Amino acid sequence: MFRTDEVSGDENAFAQMLAAAVGGEREDALIFALALMGTRHAFEAVQLAEEMGFALLGLVRAGPDGGQPSGLH
Repeated sequence: MFRTDEVSGDENAFAQMLAAAVGGEREDALIFALALMGTRHAFEAVQLAEEMGFALLGLVRAGPDGGQPSGLH
């Protein structure tokens, strides 16, 4: 999971929403989206979080080390 001691509550909720969406946990992602923005845009935010998360994951995997941890934060 993400380190929560270096970010604000909103940033943490956004990161958790993204992680839940990419992990296939749509209900959890929706809970974080609802906390961030209410009902009007939450479902769309989860869809965008899935797309963004998979795009970021693809960039990490395409990197020179193939997505292997480097030991750096």
